Amino acid sequence: MQLGPSAAGPVEITDAASMRAFSRERRARNQKVAFVPTMGSLHEGHLSLVRHAKDRAQIVVVSIYVNPTQFAPTEDFEEYPRQNKEDLRKLKEEGGVSAVFMPKNLYAPRNNRDSGTESSESEAEAEDDDTAAASTSDHQTWVSACKLERPLCGKTRPKFFRGVATVVCKLFNIVEPDVALFGEKDYQQLRVIQTMARELDFAVEVVGCPIFRVADGLAMSSRNALLAEGERKKALGINKALSEAAEEVEGLNEGDEVGAHVLCNLVRSTVEKYGGRVDYVDMVDERTLRRVKTVRKAKRSLIAVAAFYRSKHEGQEVRLIDNKVLGGEGSPGEARALKRKVRNLERELRARDHLERENAELRAKLNRMSRPFGFEGMHKYQAARKSIPVKTEISAEKNTAAARNSGFWTVARPSEGTHVGRRMRVLYDQPRQWFTCEVIKESPQGVLTVRYDADGVEDEIDMNKPDFKSTCKFL
Repeated sequence: MQLGPSAAGPVEITDAASMRAFSRERRARNQKVAFVPTMGSLHEGHLSLVRHAKDRAQIVVVSIYVNPTQFAPTEDFEEYPRQNKEDLRKLKEEGGVSAVFMPKNLYAPRNNRDSGTESSESEAEAEDDDTAAASTSDHQTWVSACKLERPLCGKTRPKFFRGVATVVCKLFNIVEPDVALFGEKDYQQLRVIQTMARELDFAVEVVGCPIFRVADGLAMSSRNALLAEGERKKALGINKALSEAAEEVEGLNEGDEVGAHVLCNLVRSTVEKYGGRVDYVDMVDERTLRRVKTVRKAKRSLIAVAAFYRSKHEGQEVRLIDNKVLGGEGSPGEARALKRKVRNLERELRARDHLERENAELRAKLNRMSRPFGFEGMHKYQAARKSIPVKTEISAEKNTAAARNSGFWTVARPSEGTHVGRRMRVLYDQPRQWFTCEVIKESPQGVLTVRYDADGVEDEIDMNKPDFKSTCKFL
């Protein structure tokens, strides 16, 4: 059976049992599963999430499901773009996707009512539900992160995040991923899901990824396709307004602050000037989403905006949202991406050819020394890193004053067998995953021989390598 991505394209799965079995089989083989939930009509923003997922796991699952419980009866559920064949083509071209989960319905159908009393109960429940699924579903269980749902979009869409949290909870239970990726354009949604996963003890790492923008700055959204002719140019006012607010904060001196209402009024004015009808503009704490009164350059705040534009469907509007982190270091996703780049650069600098060049330069500097020496007393990577000479003849258990004064460095090694029998975790980059193993042998030079639990393979790990402490943890 094909366990990873197939050249023929991703496996198409439509029922929950098959999806759960697919995921469990991969995880049983120590393959990490990354999950990208979508409502279809895929664009470059979605594909950027897929690329982030491929960096984090061997198995990538994408779901396509237009969730009716996050649409009010007056919203664009029926008009929401659906193009499954085109979406599958894009995922196949992107490559690296193992499965696409496309359920037909994730909510219990309203088909078990047979008495008059039950029928009236059904109608009452439908009135209380007030979503696009109300007339067709018997669903009674909902997930809600109350405090995070109330501000921003929750003011005008009171049932929206309840529907989002519920469907994502269902998808997490079905797909059983190790990591799930969401775009930061829907920042409030991201915080709701992160809170839900933490408080309901899902074994899922919920990761936010930076907003993907087209060249002119418009945030990618499936709803962009619903804009009437000429409205897209008006929608550019959203990013323009957010950028102006960011410039105001960047121009502050350390310790200065600006009123949140000043920045919100600036954003509102620019969006309206470009032709948008503002739903809300608000400044909140990026973690709690509580409204803030002032903004400082050194403290992170989130300014969020929602605005309406004319739809290509007669008499309807398209609601677009966007946000920007002001102050601090940019969005959390951007900060994580930058840290990842730094880590990769550090690994590159510690690569073998780099250290060998360092060794060659070090040897050239030591020609002045009368006595021969080598790097046998210390691992050459360690010697290169310390940039100090190592004398083979001096192999003491500790550094002596004479050795230090003469410019020679001696190495103290733990006695053989110090770590034998201990268990440890080792971090691999490709894939980026921790593997558990047991130390079965240790050399005087600090090289461990380990046996991995997953497949019984033996390998050697050098404790002298610069990244040993960050990639190997004793249990």
